[in-house]
Amino acid sequence: MTENRNVVILPGIELHGILDAPQIQADGISQVMVGTPNVKILFHQLVGSSPNPTNEKTEIRKVALSLVISLHDAIQMSQSILAAVKRSEDEINRLRDEQIKTINEALDNIKEIDVSSLKR
Repeated sequence: MTENRNVVILPGIELHGILDAPQIQADGISQVMVGTPNVKILFHQLVGSSPNPTNEKTEIRKVALSLVISLHDAIQMSQSILAAVKRSEDEINRLRDEQIKTINEALDNIKEIDVSSLKR
């Protein structure tokens, strides 16, 4: 069993079970159903693609999590996410610029490769 830790997140609020909570990876949100008093959000994972009758690829998704949360809490969650992104804006931009630089360097290195010498 992992050692658990508790964190005081606000005066009068202590959060337990941080290390024991399941972590579910999702590639996106497939559906949001808003009602009163709850909101249901379907998160998905991409599992592949297959051709459809028009020979275009159809993305295959698997539901990773179905989250039901009160409308009030869903609104608060949305506001918290946006606030966290705003607070991290400079770091997000710095990391994005680093990734672009790394990709551009890799592309420059590819230009130097003699593809005719590569085995097929």
